Amino acid sequence: MDEAGLAPRRRAKARARLLAERLSAARLGGGLLLRAAPWSSPLALARDAGLLPPLLKLLVARAVGLVLGLVSWVIIGGGALSGQLSPAWVGGWALLGLSGLVLGQWGAWQQGQLALRGGAAVKRLLLRGAMNLDPEHHRRQGAGGSLARVSESQAIEDLVLSGGLSVIFGVFDLFVAAGVLWLAPAGPALVALFVLCLLATIAATVRGGRLTLRLTEGRLTLAGLLVERMVGHRTRLAQAHADRRVAGEDEALAEHHLRVERLDQHRLWLHALLGGGFSALAMACLGAVFVTGALPAEALALGVGGVLLAQGALLGVNTSLDGLVAAAVSWRAIQPLAEAARAAPQLGDLRVSPAAPRPGELLLRAQGLRFTWPGRPRPTLDDVQVSLYAGDRVLLGGPSGGGKSTFAAMLSGQRPPDAGLLLLRGLDLGTLGEGRWRGAAVAAPQFHENYVFTHSLAFNLLLGGEWPAERHALEQARALLEELGLGPLLAKMPAGLSQFVGESGWQLSHGERSRVYLARALLQGADLVILDESFAALDPATLRRCLDVAQRRAGTLIVIAHP
Repeated sequence: MDEAGLAPRRRAKARARLLAERLSAARLGGGLLLRAAPWSSPLALARDAGLLPPLLKLLVARAVGLVLGLVSWVIIGGGALSGQLSPAWVGGWALLGLSGLVLGQWGAWQQGQLALRGGAAVKRLLLRGAMNLDPEHHRRQGAGGSLARVSESQAIEDLVLSGGLSVIFGVFDLFVAAGVLWLAPAGPALVALFVLCLLATIAATVRGGRLTLRLTEGRLTLAGLLVERMVGHRTRLAQAHADRRVAGEDEALAEHHLRVERLDQHRLWLHALLGGGFSALAMACLGAVFVTGALPAEALALGVGGVLLAQGALLGVNTSLDGLVAAAVSWRAIQPLAEAARAAPQLGDLRVSPAAPRPGELLLRAQGLRFTWPGRPRPTLDDVQVSLYAGDRVLLGGPSGGGKSTFAAMLSGQRPPDAGLLLLRGLDLGTLGEGRWRGAAVAAPQFHENYVFTHSLAFNLLLGGEWPAERHALEQARALLEELGLGPLLAKMPAGLSQFVGESGWQLSHGERSRVYLARALLQGADLVILDESFAALDPATLRRCLDVAQRRAGTLIVIAHP
């Protein structure tokens, strides 16, 4: 740029474009995105998400808007009632209204910024919670429960952002309305009436909360029923009696409709009461004072404006309280996600990386392991003793329900034991850290617990490594597919390793999926590979071929199978 004699004002833009051009093909090894820890205080999380500046600006816009509205009402109302509406007063009123309009648009922009940033923060927190939850929790609630939880998480995101702001505004409006009513004629009586209506609104909101809770419980049940019927539709068509295929659906829908009707009737009654009850009584008080003739026009205008402001504040508080009640009800569904997201790490990571053991050296040691499933009186595993040496080949057999998969989950660091000692490379899970433990001991779970994601075949194969993958990793994946007998499948795919597979892509057969799961585990290059019934769906010839590949590729191998 010096040699080209580029002007100083153009250098920043030119530098950015030059760097973008020169670095467009460069590969970055990694990076860090610094954020506040999820278990930090709510204030720290809000500051990290950038919520405080737009929130403060929004509150300022709301406060100034209320003041402008009151002043404009006093000007136009007093002038109209006294018969002294001069062009100057009308012009001032119009200017105040225009200023309030501009201020309202600026406040709406700030509210949009707050909603965008807050929504992203809530999504990030809930996603972390979903990833931190024990897989058994997801399994117990089923696909329908997971879908219902996603729905409730979206609802609480919207309600917290909108309902929380409306509560702040509602409280602000309540104090302003009470102050204006106190300054108006018959001020103490109007304030007392205002407080009584506010208490009635809170009591009605409590009753509405109970109705909302029942409605939400019914909606969650319906969501679970819907997903279960959709997933099991083929089974129902093939095996269920024709008269019982829709059993229970009409009853569940009728019960849900009844709950919706009760809640709607409650809200209609409450809105009718708040919409006319307070205004009628308050105007009657003002009318009684006005009839006596001791009420100036300006005071009457102030009183009418205060009544209208109080009416709007009551309706706003009712709406915001309904939103918070709905958010509190939805919170019960997503509370496990939030708690898992904000839980501080319990396991330490000393950033140690011991060398992989040489053939014949001790790799893993288990002593006195015990594990009991919640709600069961007897332990599934008790006093387990195991020593594995690098290069071992172990076949683990036993009857169904004997604890083989539970044992595999403990060895791979997915489920901590209730008691006992478990060491990998001479270190326990707390010292080695979850990441390094699961990188050294990899498990291919049973077929029903494994999954092909709707992504490229290469992504599904190299799920345990860095992504996007390097060329050599793709070549290793291709070679392993050939060894496992999936070369013809790869040749049929138009995009090869880039072909999208999964539920919405190329459909893989049961045996093809099993070999993809096997390849996924072997490609991670772990010291210990655990295959949990990975060969159950294969014919004898393919089974022998895949078993030979596993023995060649795995450093230390455990194969779980039925005898």
